[in-house]
Amino acid sequence: MKIRHVGSLFLGAAVLSASAHASLFFNEILLNPPGTDNGLEFIELRSTVPNFDMSGLHLIVIEGDGTSGIRGTIDVALPLGGYSTGSNGLFLWRDSALVLNPPPAPETTIRIQDFVPDLENGGSTFLIVSGFTGTVGQDLDADNDDLLDSFPWASVLDGFGYSEDTPNPLGATYALQLGLPFFPQQEWTPDAFARVGSTLYAFDVLGTNPGPYTMDPAEAYPAYLEGFYLTPGSLNVPEPASLLIVALGGLLLRRRG
Repeated sequence: MKIRHVGSLFLGAAVLSASAHASLFFNEILLNPPGTDNGLEFIELRSTVPNFDMSGLHLIVIEGDGTSGIRGTIDVALPLGGYSTGSNGLFLWRDSALVLNPPPAPETTIRIQDFVPDLENGGSTFLIVSGFTGTVGQDLDADNDDLLDSFPWASVLDGFGYSEDTPNPLGATYALQLGLPFFPQQEWTPDAFARVGSTLYAFDVLGTNPGPYTMDPAEAYPAYLEGFYLTPGSLNVPEPASLLIVALGGLLLRRRG
C-alpha cells in the first residue's frame, strides 16, 4: 500500500527546512537564467563537513509534469562518484565554463559537464540518493497517481519537489511522499532554489547574464529575503548567525595564535 502524505497546501518554514540536517544537501540551483538557459545553469551542493566524499551517490531528477508515460519518469541521473566537496563544503556542477558573477570561491570543487537534458523549468523532484540502480527514462509512477511505485535507491540524503500542475497545486507529490520539502503550484514558475540557514526558498530571479541574480521580491516562497542573491560556488549570504559566530570565533583564535 502506498502512503499519501500531502500535508497542507501552504507549507511553512518548518516543512521547508525538513531536510536541512542531511550530511549533503542542495544549497543552490539555477534552472532558468534570464534569456538562454544552456551555459548558465548550475546545481550547488553543500556538505556539513569539508571534503565530503560523494562516492556511491547520484543526483536524480524525477519528472513532475505530463501524463501517462512521462510523469514520474527519471529525467536526469548524475553520478557524483569520484568527487568530494571542497574545503568549504561546496560542490558546484556547471553546464559550461562561461564566466559567472560572482565567481565561485577557489576552494569549491567544480565539475563542468552539460546537463542532458537541460534542467527543466516545470514541476520536478530533485533527490540526492545512495545506491542508485535506476536508469534515465524509468517510470517510477506507473499508475500516474502522483505517488512513487518503485524506489531504485538505497537511501535518500536530501531532496525537494515543486508542482506546476494547474489546477492541482499538489500534483506529483513525490517529495512529500519521501518526507521532503515540497513547493505547491504558484502563479509563477521558480527560476531558482536556495537554502539560507534552515529554510529552502523557491523564487524567480532578476538580473542579466552572467549575473548576479537577485531574488524577485514579488515572486518568492515562502517569503522574500531582502538582499539575497545567488552565489554559485560560494557560501550563501546572509549566513545563519550560528555559522557566523563559529567563523568569527575561528578568526579570533587565529589572531591570538
